[in-house]
Amino acid sequence: MVIPLPLVLNRLSVATILAVGLFFFTSPLIAQTSDVKKVKLLVARLQLQLMQVQEKLSEKENLQLSLLELHKAKIETLTKSNLELAETLGILKFKILVLEEKLEEYQSKSSSSQFSELNQFATILALASVGETSTLEALVLELINKGNNLQKDLLILLLAETQKNHGLLELSLSYYGALISDYPNSPYLNRAIFEASELLGKLGHIEEQKSMLLVLKESDDPYGELAREKICHQFKIEDPLFCGVLFGELVNDEWVWFKNGDEKTDSKYEGEIRKGVPNGKGTLIFPDGKKHVGKFKDGKFQPVIVEKSKRVKVLTNIE
Repeated sequence: MVIPLPLVLNRLSVATILAVGLFFFTSPLIAQTSDVKKVKLLVARLQLQLMQVQEKLSEKENLQLSLLELHKAKIETLTKSNLELAETLGILKFKILVLEEKLEEYQSKSSSSQFSELNQFATILALASVGETSTLEALVLELINKGNNLQKDLLILLLAETQKNHGLLELSLSYYGALISDYPNSPYLNRAIFEASELLGKLGHIEEQKSMLLVLKESDDPYGELAREKICHQFKIEDPLFCGVLFGELVNDEWVWFKNGDEKTDSKYEGEIRKGVPNGKGTLIFPDGKKHVGKFKDGKFQPVIVEKSKRVKVLTNIE
């Protein structure tokens, strides 16, 4: 059964009709309002993201600017440094050029100077060979004072030797003294000391002679050996380090040396000593009275070997 529309409408209340009407009319509006909110929220989010991106971009720009300023400062510093180095390099090149020119000039002068000095030295040797000491002395002194190519200590030694050979002992002694005082590292120092001591002895200055010889007592060269020989045998100076008396005993073909002993049972040595054993000239006296007189080295007697007509004779100097 179909109910007519007017009847249906009559049965519905006015409120119901209004409610239904409002629903149909407001539903599109509500949906539209919700979409707007969503759009606004999305826009707000995008704006926020845009601000964040802008902030990061700004930070990066600031960082890049600061780095650029830093690199700019470094570039300026490096540029300035390069300019300074280039200027210094130019100055050094100029100095090197000047030095090279001076070196060439010096070498040229040095060669001629060396030739001149060698020529003068040859003249000195010629004068020495004929005994012309007065002219020789002036030439040697000129070389010592003005020369640069010859050993000055050798020139002084030559002058001292020449004066000594011609009997000018005091003058020779003064030149030996000059070598000793002015050239303490000279290879001719020990020779000068020994020769000076010899001159002092000839001039009667015995104590000074002893003092000069004592300077050489520990030297291992020939002048040290000569000095120990004179100290021990000429001046009889007792010193356990280089001269005196030792006692010895032959044990298994090896000599054992000691300071105190008995002449009746031990061999007695009198002479030069080095490092606690006989070394140099000396005399070894056996308990039975026999003697060895001669050279000793490192505690052992050195026989004298004489060659004659291709025959070798050993002299033991036993008395």
